[in-house]
Amino acid sequence: MKLFLFFSASLLGVAVALPAQQASAIDASRAFTCPTRVQGFCRASNVHSGCTYNGVFRSDAMETCRECRC
Repeated sequence: MKLFLFFSASLLGVAVALPAQQASAIDASRAFTCPTRVQGFCRASNVHSGCTYNGVFRSDAMETCRECRC
């Protein structure tokens, strides 16, 4: 019985964490725009920029790409 409760609690914890993790993950299907002067840089594949599932722009280079919007 204790083992069952432990696994049930573990599964519940994972189920609760997944939507929160997905919300901050980059959604490849969402487009973003940036000022012309940084557009090429912020779209570079090695910069890892994009919109989250919540519609928030994220980038490894937020200091440079901070004006980009989803």
